[in-house]
Amino acid sequence: MDTNTEYDIDKLTDSPYLLDLLISMEDILDSLDIYVYKNWSKGEIIEGPNVRRYWLDFTLKYNYKEMPDPRAVRRLLKNGILVSFTEAKDDYITQSQGSEEDIKEDQEKHKFWLVKITFPRRLITEMNAAELDFYDDQIDAEDVTDAKDTNMNEVTDEEQDQNEEQAKF
Repeated sequence: MDTNTEYDIDKLTDSPYLLDLLISMEDILDSLDIYVYKNWSKGEIIEGPNVRRYWLDFTLKYNYKEMPDPRAVRRLLKNGILVSFTEAKDDYITQSQGSEEDIKEDQEKHKFWLVKITFPRRLITEMNAAELDFYDDQIDAEDVTDAKDTNMNEVTDEEQDQNEEQAKF
């Protein structure tokens, strides 16, 4: 696998939908407390999000010596999230001269872990629905309408002066 290819950030910025999916997938990992396990927060996205009919996935890259703690996978599996670990190395091979230890150490520098995380689409949908329900409970549409009717969104002269004073600092 050639890891010299940079992740295509333009793909995400061109499509806010893909960025939202990636954020939703990360939110699921966070809500399952995956980041309390060693090295899970050190991953670098190198592929994805890939969208299929029933599944969404992305791949994270970790330094070889910083393999994420595999015990976290149990939490993911309980929620229907699939995880695969793959040991990989750069195609770059040096022709180092020296002892066998030096050569082995040089090869270790070019090894890494790939962790592919595959989410069921229904999980993302359920999470988004739960967020919407939460916000529905928090915001009362009548309060918003009442605030507009009483001109609460207008700034008084005194408030304008205070805002200008704060902006000077």
